[in-house]
Amino acid sequence: MPVQKQVAASTFVVNLRASIALAILAAMLTMVSIAQAQTLRILHNFTDAPDGSNPWGRLSIDRSGSLYGTTEAGGTKYDGGQGIVFRMSASGENWTMANLYTFTTDSDGIDPLGVQFGPDGVLYGTTSNGGSVYTLHPSPTISATLLSSWKISWLYSFPGYDDTYGDVTFDAAGNLYGVTRTGGSNGCSFNRGCGLVYKLTHTGNVWLMTTLYVFQGGADGANPNGVVFDSAGNLVGTAVSGGTNQTGVIFQLTPSGDNWSESVLYNFDCYNGGGCEPAAGLTPDSAGNFYGSTIASSGYSGVIFDLTPSNNGWTYSVLAKIPDKYYGGPYAPLTLDAQGNLYGTVADAGQRNPGAVFELTRNGSGWMFTSLHDFTGPPDGSEPMSTVAIAPNGKLYGTTYYGGNGGGLGPGTVWEITP
Repeated sequence: MPVQKQVAASTFVVNLRASIALAILAAMLTMVSIAQAQTLRILHNFTDAPDGSNPWGRLSIDRSGSLYGTTEAGGTKYDGGQGIVFRMSASGENWTMANLYTFTTDSDGIDPLGVQFGPDGVLYGTTSNGGSVYTLHPSPTISATLLSSWKISWLYSFPGYDDTYGDVTFDAAGNLYGVTRTGGSNGCSFNRGCGLVYKLTHTGNVWLMTTLYVFQGGADGANPNGVVFDSAGNLVGTAVSGGTNQTGVIFQLTPSGDNWSESVLYNFDCYNGGGCEPAAGLTPDSAGNFYGSTIASSGYSGVIFDLTPSNNGWTYSVLAKIPDKYYGGPYAPLTLDAQGNLYGTVADAGQRNPGAVFELTRNGSGWMFTSLHDFTGPPDGSEPMSTVAIAPNGKLYGTTYYGGNGGGLGPGTVWEITP
């Protein structure tokens, strides 16, 4: 009997070990399956004309699943082009590209950097050269040419060197807020100015511009990326340079009557592990927190951070360090999904690595950085500088600034990732 008990115990241990091994193997196979399921597909290779080249900035998605974005260049032959607004529409597994508007002259602004839907359902955008804010919507009549099939309306054009940048934001009354990277004062960027924050108010048939704050390039920051509202009605944003360490700030504009006062919430520092040189605006969540990124730090790459309300102030925390192999960070705001995960693109600042699409997920009390796709250059693209658009079915969409089938560096791509 004792022998029989011993054999039964040994058999139990063997079976237990086998079960554990099978469970581990199944888990590993599941992880491999998940990793392999995240497949990148190129939906479009830009060719410069008439479809533009070098897409950059916000990529937006409408209720039907169509994608809207811009290219910084291209659109017309011979002169290099000044950029386009495009739409990508799906029919089953096939996608088609439509050029909605081609920028052609300095007078209407050139080099657009992304489009977004306003509260009225119209597309809004800015141009990074020539300093213009515009809306775009379907033309009421069918045009004979593809290049003018949508109607553009110019809301405001800034004078001189005031180059608009990044996304715009709206208040409850429909007023529009944004920034210029340059202009507003002397100094900064070869005396082109340090940038400003503006407000556009719709009065009758015109939009009136009010300057809310002009950056001086010192402790207050310089060259802003954009602004968003906090729960108290203040504007919060990032500036890529200036501040105590001249490596960027997070700033706040607080209204008092018709005036706005600026305060610095955080000074970035390349040497304290907190990251530096934020090149994109902030992304808010429903709890009043803000998420952002930098393109540099004490290592080769930047960080992903959050800014949270705390005791009538704000607390800055680094959520994750971008692996140094990418040599850079995001040039567009992060995207927050319904589960609280963050998505973004990281572009290399030194051509050492073509960049990646990444996801940031909560891992216990911390966060985990996961690359969903590492670009390799042509033909899958390189230097992604767009936001990540999330479709209702969970698929991810974005663009790369370079790469594709255009030869050399290539004029860029539109990509899709299936989870």
